[in-house]
Amino acid sequence: MAILYWTVGFLYLIMDLTKKPSFLQKYKMNRNEVPITWPLLKEMIVTIVFNQIFVGIAVSTILYPILPLRGLPPIRKMPTIPEFFFEIYGCWFVREYIFFHMHRLIHKRSLYKHVHKKHHGWTAPIALSAEYCTPAEHALCNLLPAMAGPAFFAPHYFSTFMWYVHVMLSTLQKHSGYNIPWYYDSMRHEMHHENFRTNYGLIGIMDWWYGTSDPKTRPNRYDDE
Repeated sequence: MAILYWTVGFLYLIMDLTKKPSFLQKYKMNRNEVPITWPLLKEMIVTIVFNQIFVGIAVSTILYPILPLRGLPPIRKMPTIPEFFFEIYGCWFVREYIFFHMHRLIHKRSLYKHVHKKHHGWTAPIALSAEYCTPAEHALCNLLPAMAGPAFFAPHYFSTFMWYVHVMLSTLQKHSGYNIPWYYDSMRHEMHHENFRTNYGLIGIMDWWYGTSDPKTRPNRYDDE
């Protein structure tokens, strides 16, 4: 998945730097773009590589023993279509639930400066900045929500692979600053980076439930921000 992250992320970066292809530029949303400089990119790359290697290995080592307990699926038998969609949507719901609460938690005043402020340094994020964050945030908000579903449902290997492809592509798109029709919606997360206090979830279900979708409405939970 790291190869997918860097390959697609650099394609977005080329789009940002060259403003090509021109037909996609009309979907660019960032209104307060941060100039992309080599010092910024260098620091971002070092941070992301550290997170992917060291934090990724640590979290995987902790969660991997859970998989045999859930039962391992047969390798040579593909999942049926109903099984595939059940596994994907199961992982999707688990990720949304955990991500919202973890993300909302690290926006508390006591945690924000130490855990989440680094990621919000990009007020107008680019795709590669998706995993630019502290090790604690990478573990709690990026890895745990994405890996909890497969650990709980023990989906087929094919479903698991497609799930992580979806996670990677959607994460990159949501931070890209492009809201491309018929692709992953990135408007919600773009608004979050602009105003900080809304759209803590990924798809809007938990924000609708907690009333944090409207940018003009201050959330009524975690009032000690």
